[in-house]
Amino acid sequence: MRRFAVVLIAVALSVSACSLFSSPDDDTSPRLESGPVTEQTVDVAPDTTTEVAVSDNWAISIPPGAATPGSSFTVRPAEQSTAAGKSVTPVAGADLTLSSGQPVAPLTFRYELDEPLPEGTDLYLVGKEADAPGSAAPATPIAAAIDGDRRVATAQVPHLSTWEWLAVEANHFVTSTLGLRGGAPQCPTQPRPGWLDEAVFLDSKEAPMRVCTGADPADKNIAVVKIRNNRGIAMIVTAPVTPRWAHLDVFAGQPTNVAAEIESATISMLGVPTSVRSRTWVLPPGGGVDIGFTASSLPVISKITATATVSTVLYGVLWTQLGDLVDDPLTLSAMELGFMAACFGQAVDSGLAGMSDSQVRAAATSMTAVGMCLAQKAPDVVGEIAGHLSEQAFEQMQNRKIAEKVGRTYARYLPLLNTVTTGLVVADAVASVNLGAGAWEISLFKKIDPEYSLNAACGRIDDRRTVDHPSLGTVTIGLRRGENSLAGEGCIVAVDSKGKRLLVQTVSVYGNALDFADPATDTTENVFITYNPGRYDGVITLVPTATGYADIGWEKGGLAYQSTTHAYYFAEVVGPGSDGRYAIKTFDNNCEPDCAGGTVTTKILRWNGQRYV
Repeated sequence: MRRFAVVLIAVALSVSACSLFSSPDDDTSPRLESGPVTEQTVDVAPDTTTEVAVSDNWAISIPPGAATPGSSFTVRPAEQSTAAGKSVTPVAGADLTLSSGQPVAPLTFRYELDEPLPEGTDLYLVGKEADAPGSAAPATPIAAAIDGDRRVATAQVPHLSTWEWLAVEANHFVTSTLGLRGGAPQCPTQPRPGWLDEAVFLDSKEAPMRVCTGADPADKNIAVVKIRNNRGIAMIVTAPVTPRWAHLDVFAGQPTNVAAEIESATISMLGVPTSVRSRTWVLPPGGGVDIGFTASSLPVISKITATATVSTVLYGVLWTQLGDLVDDPLTLSAMELGFMAACFGQAVDSGLAGMSDSQVRAAATSMTAVGMCLAQKAPDVVGEIAGHLSEQAFEQMQNRKIAEKVGRTYARYLPLLNTVTTGLVVADAVASVNLGAGAWEISLFKKIDPEYSLNAACGRIDDRRTVDHPSLGTVTIGLRRGENSLAGEGCIVAVDSKGKRLLVQTVSVYGNALDFADPATDTTENVFITYNPGRYDGVITLVPTATGYADIGWEKGGLAYQSTTHAYYFAEVVGPGSDGRYAIKTFDNNCEPDCAGGTVTTKILRWNGQRYV
């Protein structure tokens, strides 16, 4: 069978510091001129090197013994790639065949430049098998060696297959990745629900996430948080709870069943723990998620977090490189799934925070390995997509010609083969992560209602009263009763209308013996609570202060039932009287000759403005 070889020279430009700030559309890269390819058939000498002038710039040396005697070498012009992209530019191409089949020794490809190749510029050769209908064939990128004058590039090519000549510019690759920024989302439904008191995030054009908050137009009691990825890498966004709903904008208008399968498999592939997958989303560069929360689902303080790893850097780089070629986000997401499964194991997948220079270099090297893997393993990529989706979902992807699209993308990986450029991308991602946790978090603060604060303070609330505080207005007092034992512990808590705690006090009670007086307050605006630790009744008075209620007076770790500043053991409330005030009646037993036969005396205590005397 006749086999063709189309050869691509690819140029990858290492980026200087100043070029990082140039526009991706700047046309400053060197131009490689190539004369036309000469169609020809050359007899191969059996005992000497055969030189073939493919064009004015490009020559091929066939060493003696590389072909069987009587073989011929044929050169034909080849069409240039139409899928190279802005970072990769076609230079020249040729179909190369050897009549005897594959050479038994490598051929030397040599390209002579009209001008010296700038420092930091690399040349590549790329060979590729022909894509059969509905399938993807592997490609073979080969880095060319540059001589000391930077005028001649050479590479050893071990075999001839279906090849194509192409070319690359790394400046566009780096600037398009590092410089990618998006617009802020819009939240037209305002204001956000009253229960969401505050949303705190880094509000800046340079923030990793652009954020806005509002309300669901269909239900204004649902708070909506909209997040947009403002970097050229992908990020993993995790909510504190499973929301009422969430929408990924990248899948808008796409079949929901297929989108759900792809997103679920992607999240799993990125190592997201099972326990949080229902509330985690992967945002490609520029992508976003809208999340709807109910008041009951969120704790008082919660955080939406975003993270980035070496794998999400790769995911984002590939998304940016392929976005114009694969103008279908569902297909591109499925391809990313196949990329991860087939090749991301080549990457050192770790977090980016605090990476050292050596770790950045290691990550850059691993990204280069991934780039080579993706070019060489296109069939494996398609196979992994099929293996991670249901038959029905993969059939829909086949209808979108996913194998053909995978087969066309090989030139887009060439910039990854330069560790200088991948190092710059990783370093930029590390710098973004090192902005601090605040740049990668959205803190949500609920308005704290009294009921929540009551239960949070005492564990549960068995009884409550709402009273007027002279300084703070409406205040809620809650009681948690003890257990049926002498060692039972009750709880008293007071909170204001916003849920702020004014007082929390444990008290020794027996069973349910903790109650409000009836009524709970009098004209003094003190609050009266009765208790029994297991023998005698007692009265606790909550005395208002400018900021809450006065301390009852029990020392921490002491007996929380004895008489003290605002607690009266062996006592009961009396009244209210005609003046609208309670009095407190105390009892005393002289226990003579013993407590059972002792004399009990009583005393009436009245309010003096500070306490009962």
